[in-house]
Amino acid sequence: MIHVHLVHETPVRLWSLSSRERLQRVLEREGVTKFSDDLAGIPAQDTVLMLRGDRLYDNRILKDLVTSHDIVLRLEDTTEIISAR
Repeated sequence: MIHVHLVHETPVRLWSLSSRERLQRVLEREGVTKFSDDLAGIPAQDTVLMLRGDRLYDNRILKDLVTSHDIVLRLEDTTEIISAR
């Protein structure tokens, strides 16, 4: 099972949706429905998709992240990580 863990959630709403609501809508289409705030409660056999809530992701990127393993996305020319699985 894939658990989504959001970091840096933002109070800014886009299209009247919070970052969590936007990501839930997109990821539900990919079969990912479990959002976990507590990493310690995730079973060891499950995987975690960590996303920054203060970033806007293209649907195709999220789809690829769901199907990929051992991947980290970072902003070009920085060490800032924006997603990991």
